Amino acid sequence: MSKKNVLPSIEEVKSKKGDLADYFKKVSSGEIILRNKKETVTDRLALITKELKSVKGKGIPYSILSQIVFTQVGLKVSEQTLRKFCQDKLQFPRSDKSKTSKRSSSENSIQSVKSENTLNTEKRDDDTDDVFSDFDKEI
Repeated sequence: MSKKNVLPSIEEVKSKKGDLADYFKKVSSGEIILRNKKETVTDRLALITKELKSVKGKGIPYSILSQIVFTQVGLKVSEQTLRKFCQDKLQFPRSDKSKTSKRSSSENSIQSVKSENTLNTEKRDDDTDDVFSDFDKEI
């Protein structure tokens, strides 16, 4: 059995418009603070932006920063989330590596793995020939 939404009457809405306007003013002025039901790690990082800004440009890896945030504040945050927050919200510098150089290095490593697999297969074939050579001998 589903509940049907019952709409308020026109008079009821009109009579509450003033209260609604007052409430919106209080929210927009900061007198009333509303929070989303779901709080995220990013919400917690926003509380320590001043402290994070103090290490901006110091060359500290995000993996180390995330460990420090966890040990000092108790906030467990992944390296990727911390990097995204710092770069997007605090204008931390982005990596100098271009996407094309990353792509070419990954393609090189894939080619290297393929070459190794080919060599291993050829070696296995040679070993197999030696094992089965005894079967060709006369008894």
